[in-house]
Amino acid sequence: MLLKIFAVLLGLCGIGLVLCGIVDTLFASAPSRVMHIIPLMGESASVEQTVRRALRSLKGRLYFVDQGLEPEAQMSVQLLLKGNSSAVLCNLEQMLEAVRWESSLGAGTDQREDKSDYFS
Repeated sequence: MLLKIFAVLLGLCGIGLVLCGIVDTLFASAPSRVMHIIPLMGESASVEQTVRRALRSLKGRLYFVDQGLEPEAQMSVQLLLKGNSSAVLCNLEQMLEAVRWESSLGAGTDQREDKSDYFS
């Protein structure tokens, strides 16, 4: 009888650990050092929807790479990203330079005070 109670308790502990793992996986946020590279091209409406979805659902640094945006789409993306320090609109060369720079230090180790020249 005592052995059955012990077996049931061990089983409940195992189920509890599995549930904790599932909940942790579902609700864990990505670390801030994660970089997401999102290519953008085309017209304003679809690009704006893509940017809004990425800003809402992705955590970490967001690099929106201009790969043929129309001028109106560029303006709307810049307005959406205004004031967001973890997201930037850049061209392919700027994104590659930023990735090289971060990988030389390790992602998330940007210790510079003035980041205004980061993509200029």
